[in-house]
Amino acid sequence: MASPAKRARVEANGGEDAATLKSRIAELERERDMWKARASGTGPQFPATHWPAAKPSLAPLQPYPVYDRTKPKEAFLAVCDMMIDEICKELTPGYEMPENEVAWVRRMLNYNVRGGKMNRGLMVVESGVQILEAKGMATTNDDIVRLAILGWGIEW
Repeated sequence: MASPAKRARVEANGGEDAATLKSRIAELERERDMWKARASGTGPQFPATHWPAAKPSLAPLQPYPVYDRTKPKEAFLAVCDMMIDEICKELTPGYEMPENEVAWVRRMLNYNVRGGKMNRGLMVVESGVQILEAKGMATTNDDIVRLAILGWGIEW
């Protein structure tokens, strides 16, 4: 016969007996080992942190669009269009995403990302140009477009 304290512990554990608790402990240990293996790189990898060998496509980069500093919003949006195109071109071959879903991603990015005042992203470009010029460095179109890409990273 179990003591009142033992009966209270068993009831507190939902009436689980020793065999049930041991099997639960074994299950938790297996799960712990699985996560340890993933973290150490010996087991299946986390999708968000493990880049499969086939990705990205490593296709030759397309030339950057010309960034017209006299029309900053239009030029900034042209960089956004370039980025959306590059992302959508990767989805079907690299991730086996059906074309209708790629079209949905494109619509979603255009709807959610474009527009607005874009103050933060444009400020990245202008600040970066000012810093480069203050250091006496020449700013090329590629430099400005890279700053715009960074600015879109802020906007997204």
